[in-house]
Amino acid sequence: MSSTQGPGLAILEGGPLDTIPHCQDLILEAAHQNFDREAVVSLHQPPLRLAGLDDDHEQSSLRWTYRQLERGASHLASQFAASGVQRGSAIAFFCENRAEWVLLCWTSVLLSCPFVPLNPRLASNVEELRYILAQISPGIIVVIGDETKALLQANANEQLNKTQLLISLEEMDEPGLERDSLWISLANFWLSTPQEKNEANGIIFENTTIIGFTSGTTSLPKACLQSSDNLMTSAIALRDLRSLGPTDRLCQHLPGFAAMTVLMCLAFSISGATIIYPSSSFSASATLDAIEKERSTYILAAPALVKALAMHPTIAQRSLGSIRIVELGGAPIYPETLQLATSKDGLNCERVGCGWGMTESPAPLLAELWERSMPLPTDYIAVGKPVRGTFAKICPPGSQKPAQSGQEGELHVGGPQVVRGYLNGDNGVFYEEAGVRWIKTGDMARVENGQVYIIGRYKDVIIRGGHNISPAKIERTLENVHGVEVRCH
Repeated sequence: MSSTQGPGLAILEGGPLDTIPHCQDLILEAAHQNFDREAVVSLHQPPLRLAGLDDDHEQSSLRWTYRQLERGASHLASQFAASGVQRGSAIAFFCENRAEWVLLCWTSVLLSCPFVPLNPRLASNVEELRYILAQISPGIIVVIGDETKALLQANANEQLNKTQLLISLEEMDEPGLERDSLWISLANFWLSTPQEKNEANGIIFENTTIIGFTSGTTSLPKACLQSSDNLMTSAIALRDLRSLGPTDRLCQHLPGFAAMTVLMCLAFSISGATIIYPSSSFSASATLDAIEKERSTYILAAPALVKALAMHPTIAQRSLGSIRIVELGGAPIYPETLQLATSKDGLNCERVGCGWGMTESPAPLLAELWERSMPLPTDYIAVGKPVRGTFAKICPPGSQKPAQSGQEGELHVGGPQVVRGYLNGDNGVFYEEAGVRWIKTGDMARVENGQVYIIGRYKDVIIRGGHNISPAKIERTLENVHGVEVRCH
């Protein structure tokens, strides 16, 4: 790691970057090298019993090898193509944590169609739902069951009528739904002879692997078109820095529409590793069961989830020795979280990883692993350094010039992870400098000893007596008061 503009400036670079293969090539290579290894396990789902995918009716829970997953994704891609779905047409999934997430993601990659994982709660938010569907004009919409279908028909029927394929992952049993004219179950579509519909008038996206949406806390969500290079730059860095391989098993308990979840699942897929779904949404007991029963080696969690797991009533009876790495992100990280992750009374993990990213720039910063034998930090935990090909700098608000090392300012990141901009949005936060694409992240941070430390968000800062106060600092102080617990809503 080196400074590029002189001593004492808060700018870091990650070093030269090799050519990045396309994610389709990386996924297929991993599949062919690990045909008989488990690719996906979903403990809360029975086998789907789809021909050629999971024909073993003796299994109590869903388990797919890489051979089965590739075969299933190839078959589904062929069915979609035969139905007239065009290359570059978006495939939207109102998702829960289940195996079909990986199946649909792989299918989208094979078809060169953007995969769009969406929060199923979006279906009840009329304004955001219509806005997002109008932005991406999907060729395919996939839902889990009747409740989401009914909400979509009530709140976005006009958009549904423009969509080529509407697929439900569960059999339709609600008599009020127009099942014959609108929806088809995945099981029926799997075996059907597709009939090509009229060519869709939807949007065709070029060089787009994933479409992610920002949270929309201050406005309508913004669409970020993530290319293979945007994603694979950090997925490969994560694979290499964490030594991911076929023996690793990810306990995937975070929302499937979260940016870091998408990147982590792609990183595990290109590593020939296993993705395990303990439950449809987060459950501390289900996650702990999965770690024990499936010998999970890797979990990704925000500090609040680490606390929920480490303080679970059954933690003392658990055998969690298989965990190799707890990867932290999603909120400022303090020494107390490291203690919960590594303590023998907590998750009992030897190593903790940290990183930073956003939908607009997936994981450009990753830290080296912190090991239990190392001295415990006393303040904020560094989120790391730029990975190869990536840059980071801390600038005074409103400036693009780096501040001095150690000074607090706004984090800017640059490199191949930064997306082209927001779809049909205000792109004032993006800029080009010396051939590098940059984004002003809005995060308050500082650089010390070649590491980036996140302090909080500028839009959350409280100004009191001329001083900037980060709510994260207040929360940390409150957490250390006996009898007070900070809750996230």
